[in-house]
Amino acid sequence: MEGKRLKGKLPITWHEVRLFPIIVWRQGVVRSTRFHFWWQLVAIAFQKPHLLYDYFVALSR
Repeated sequence: MEGKRLKGKLPITWHEVRLFPIIVWRQGVVRSTRFHFWWQLVAIAFQKPHLLYDYFVALSR
């Protein structure tokens, strides 16, 4: 399964950088499912790092 970003990997925009701490705050601190979020984030980062961007996109919608 490939990520949605192009092979050339476009640079990450300022909008995406700004959304990162918002997603981490909402998913990893505020919600009761925070432990699932951190577990999944670490698992994806180690096993399929190319899908990390798609994971954050899915969380932001």
